[in-house]
Amino acid sequence: MNFKINKFSPLIIISIGIYALTAGNLIPSATNFYSPILPKEALDTVIPIKSIYPIDTSDPIRLKLPPDIEQGYHFDPESNSYIFSNKLGNEYIDAPMGMTFSEFLKEKSKEQESSYFAKLAGISDGSGSGKAKDPLEGYKTSTSIITRLFGSDVIDIKPAGSVDIDLGLSSNHTFNPTATERQRKYTTFVFQPTINLSIAGKVGEKLSINANYNTQSTLDFDQFIKIKFDGGKGNEDDILKNIEAGNVSLPLRSSLIQGSQALFGIKADLQFGHLKITGLVSQQKSERKNLQLQGGSQLQTFSVPIDHYDENKHFLLSHYNRSVFNSALKTMPQI
Repeated sequence: MNFKINKFSPLIIISIGIYALTAGNLIPSATNFYSPILPKEALDTVIPIKSIYPIDTSDPIRLKLPPDIEQGYHFDPESNSYIFSNKLGNEYIDAPMGMTFSEFLKEKSKEQESSYFAKLAGISDGSGSGKAKDPLEGYKTSTSIITRLFGSDVIDIKPAGSVDIDLGLSSNHTFNPTATERQRKYTTFVFQPTINLSIAGKVGEKLSINANYNTQSTLDFDQFIKIKFDGGKGNEDDILKNIEAGNVSLPLRSSLIQGSQALFGIKADLQFGHLKITGLVSQQKSERKNLQLQGGSQLQTFSVPIDHYDENKHFLLSHYNRSVFNSALKTMPQI
């Protein structure tokens, strides 16, 4: 029997062998790109949109997704993997991505953790829509113990003010021949903050908070903090009527005992039937003085204890006593 060998047969056999060796690497794994079966018009149309796959999306200038784009996961039984896709209507806007079960759990854990801390920080309304919420506006809490204590479940804190920080370097060069070269020239860092801050807030209907702080204020009256709990808005049978903390005052109706307006401490008003009690624990930050004016001049009597005198410091009655003071003391102890 005669055999006829074609000269192209070795090339065909080699090509089949190479395909057999690389066929196993052409099968897509769960961690590679997943290529779904798409219609021909979708394959021909290439949309130039950057991938928004949830991994490695830490770009600080990335904008939020439009509401028309839907993100979601679904399980593919053929590849035994979870597929993440971005769709605009019924069309894919990029290649879906596949992930294993462990990768899927890791991504869902990250999403739930971010949503939880965002809700605690007040930057999410908790509805799942991703709509941002102002953390400074009223925040509703659970209506269990908050409502019973403060009469409402709304927390409203409104801060206002400004913080200015001056940064710089100050270099000084002194031409002093007695100083060393290092002492003649020195550089210092300048850090000067200017803070003007005020806070006004309410917790429910009973608790109010007011505070003000200014670093450039010359009077202590411009810096205060006051927390007030008004228990009188609740049940009239409540014993605790009012609690104040911070800058408080104690006005008295009696003319014999005068109250004070500049105190720092805690004040409480209690009522037992027809008996009303006001308790105060505070530090007095003011001083009362009486001035007498007579004939356009001020008369004030003062005394200086002997232990407050400085050594070799004398109080002379007139210029004559001052001029003869040293000569009169030359013959001490005889004056």
